[in-house]
Amino acid sequence: WIGFYQKVEAVLKTKLNSKILEIGPGYGNFFKEITSKHPSANYYAIDVNKMFYYDGLFECDGSTVPEMVGDDFDLIFGINSFNHMSRNQRSSYYKSVYKKLVKGGCFLFTNYLISEHNNHRNDFWSYQDEDGKVYSSFFSQLILIDDYHTLADELNDIGFSISVKLS
Repeated sequence: WIGFYQKVEAVLKTKLNSKILEIGPGYGNFFKEITSKHPSANYYAIDVNKMFYYDGLFECDGSTVPEMVGDDFDLIFGINSFNHMSRNQRSSYYKSVYKKLVKGGCFLFTNYLISEHNNHRNDFWSYQDEDGKVYSSFFSQLILIDDYHTLADELNDIGFSISVKLS
């Protein structure tokens, strides 16, 4: 997640006391890195299962950013958390995140995407149905993978101004 960390750090450098929210911190590796290098950041995190202790870590229902976390975040991000969510959960989070950001705030996340660069690669996906939809497998759960253009349209419809790097 080194490249992702650089993007997060770039946002944090623009405002020393940035208010940030991580969705799905897991065991807190990214949290520890951020808070050690940016102690003045107002760091919050949400997860369906708290795996470490921190005053700013809140349990959530897995579909929205809870009200108790507050508003006016400069940055909201999730690393490898959205690829564990259903399509409906992801959509719900996108809408919730948009409402929680300050104007001009930044939303960064990673997720699997189908695009013209990889749609021919059947070996990348766990399952492809008869309609051509592809899925990843998380334990025994199949997760529908978003099409790049469909996701871009959804985010733009919510109000985001997106910048995506396909890799």
